[in-house]
Amino acid sequence: MATSSRPTPEASRKQTPQCWKTFAVSVEGTQHQRKGIPCQDACRASGVASGWLVAVAADGAGSAAFGGNGARVVCDYLYEFLTRLIARGVISADEVKQWPKLIPRVLLAARRRLEVEARKRGPPVSLADFDTTVVGALASPRGGILFHIGDGAGCAVMGSDWRGAIVSPPENGQYEDETYFLTMEAWERHLRITPFGPERDTLLLLTDGGTSFIMAAQLAGPEPRFIAPVHQVLRQEEGPEVERELAALFHRPDVARVSGDDITFVWAHRP
Repeated sequence: MATSSRPTPEASRKQTPQCWKTFAVSVEGTQHQRKGIPCQDACRASGVASGWLVAVAADGAGSAAFGGNGARVVCDYLYEFLTRLIARGVISADEVKQWPKLIPRVLLAARRRLEVEARKRGPPVSLADFDTTVVGALASPRGGILFHIGDGAGCAVMGSDWRGAIVSPPENGQYEDETYFLTMEAWERHLRITPFGPERDTLLLLTDGGTSFIMAAQLAGPEPRFIAPVHQVLRQEEGPEVERELAALFHRPDVARVSGDDITFVWAHRP
């Protein structure tokens, strides 16, 4: 998770067969840079065991007093909770079809963690002050799921078939700049769970700031002109300097002309 233009390495980069290699960065948008506002996105991602992956991205609402805190708390909580469940054998690779029943309970626990944060601060702070979207991925050797509330996007890709990706698209409200949050009363009605098979070897998670230029028209998978060269580099490179290069990429003037919002980019690939 990163809260400035300096991305924090959140990735496990194991190269043994069937282990996921990941890079995950959150960088503040140019609009926030100009105003001196910290990044309100957050992310966590790593291959946590042979063939297993946990990845989460969140976008704290700019209109919420503690939106960035909400995003960070949710990412940390979900990542650590799901990782523990895998380590204890509570989540089984043989029961992928049962995972959609588990995810709402895990998200409810994260929501209750935000309620604790609100109570710590006392009135007039409320849960709504921690409004945040969430898009995550849980994968095993037998397949996986994307889980998603709000805008941003998740993609599960096979090989380099970018336009054939399984996509969890953004969900906006009545107006384009409105979306849905885990912190809303009706959050379960807006929870979308998208399964994918074990042949999907690349996953992407994006917050709203990146969808406008990383996703192809009509959200038909990642835009090949952007993702293909980035994917090639990430497959070959190692080390924290790669995440610094990703941050620099998202701060380029041509990107800033398309999106001035915070950007989170989570990439995971199983060699």
